[in-house]
Amino acid sequence: MTVTTYKMLTLSISVLVGLFLLVGDVEGGECCKAHDGIFTIATNKEMWCSDYCCFKLSNYYCCDDISFQADSWDREEICGDYFSQNVWAPILISIACLASLIVIMNKMVRANVYEIN
Repeated sequence: MTVTTYKMLTLSISVLVGLFLLVGDVEGGECCKAHDGIFTIATNKEMWCSDYCCFKLSNYYCCDDISFQADSWDREEICGDYFSQNVWAPILISIACLASLIVIMNKMVRANVYEIN
């Protein structure tokens, strides 16, 4: 292994370790599915919960106590309400997709796989 390769490897590992140390809390949560309620007593709209989707007496709500967590078939990992509460998420996804497309197109042009007239 040459000195240049060793330096690049060391730099890459240092950057990755630095990024991992900078990351704080991660986004977690779950989505309560929409329900008509038991015997149509209550109607629950789809909602994003930052902790747990909970169930009590035909009512779905968000809570931080896992003992009240709704059954797995009443919950989803992600839903449309997540994006309405976290507007930054679709913006970041769009920027990442655009950046990936630019990088891929740039590599294709440099490799003469795709020629622009």
